[in-house]
Amino acid sequence: QFRTQGGAQRNSSIDDSVEYKGALSAAGTLELPFHLQFVGMYRHDTRFPDVDELRYVNTGRVVYPNADLKAETRNSTSGTLQWDAGGIFYGLGIRRESMDDMIKPKWVSGSGLDDVATAYKLENLGYSKSWNWDMTVGFGLGNWKFFLEREAVLDRDGYLMDVPRLMYKGSIYWHDRLVYNRLGVTMRADFQWFGNRYDCEINEDGDPELVELKHYLALNFEARMQILSFELYGRLDNLNHSMYEPAAGYTPEGVRILYGINWTFGN
Repeated sequence: QFRTQGGAQRNSSIDDSVEYKGALSAAGTLELPFHLQFVGMYRHDTRFPDVDELRYVNTGRVVYPNADLKAETRNSTSGTLQWDAGGIFYGLGIRRESMDDMIKPKWVSGSGLDDVATAYKLENLGYSKSWNWDMTVGFGLGNWKFFLEREAVLDRDGYLMDVPRLMYKGSIYWHDRLVYNRLGVTMRADFQWFGNRYDCEINEDGDPELVELKHYLALNFEARMQILSFELYGRLDNLNHSMYEPAAGYTPEGVRILYGINWTFGN
């Protein structure tokens, strides 16, 4: 199986100019013996700087604009070998990512820490690439399903100190139909673990300073109940928010509660 898509991205900037960049994605799946599959993917696209990055100072999360920013070019190539025997799934993959003219604050390069305006000013930092590998495993047991993914950096160069080198995510899922098969009940707990990375804070003297953020675990829970054409749902996000460290000097978001009703209409 093979699929490819191509197109163009159009950007109309605040400088009264229009720019076009090509975009391409391709994906292929090769069926192999012994319940094996090989999946290959390629993606090329461009991220244009938005108006905030070009003109306006962000004082909430300090960022200084740069009117001379160029578009960021991104490429991603991956290959994954998967084994699915029905009820048990395992995958092992490798991915190469690269960015040219990467848009980041100056401090990500490890320089420009003399004053706040320089450290937090957006720049095109040049070329950066990384090699990552990931492992996924999942299995079903009766009404239960389990999933775990691990992603780690094999090799990295360039300006990516603000990105974790190790990440986990997973979920536990349960589903059943009750009351003579009229009531569908689903519960799901998912987590995401972020490894250490660097950020820039403003110290007591008012100067920018690099700090290492500690790893943290994000926990969420969701429950759904289906009754005829109605579905009641509720979700709790950020259950252990007090342990989050997503950014230096900022209080993380607290527990978020979502609930509601989905009503599906027939013909």
